[in-house]
Amino acid sequence: MAKNFDWNTLYKVAKQNIKPTYKKIRKMDSDDWLASMGLERRNVGTDILGALGFITLGCCIGLGVGLLMAPKAGTELREDINKKFRGTAEQFGKDINTPTYAS
Repeated sequence: MAKNFDWNTLYKVAKQNIKPTYKKIRKMDSDDWLASMGLERRNVGTDILGALGFITLGCCIGLGVGLLMAPKAGTELREDINKKFRGTAEQFGKDINTPTYAS
């Protein structure tokens, strides 16, 4: 035989158990929800600055090693770089100032 079910008792018990939990849930903010799922907020700017710091450090170390391993003395190396830079600048200046005509 089917047993009569007391819906009023079930409603009272559910209300007593759910009400405190509902109040806790209502007080939760977005950080609490993320923490309940095992997540957290991250600052993207801090991550980018950290990566740029490591890139800069790597460039400085590479520059230092390159200068230490250079086959010429510092003054000779600077003179060569200066000559190449001036030659390239003059070449670009000639190319820009030389008019070209279509045939």
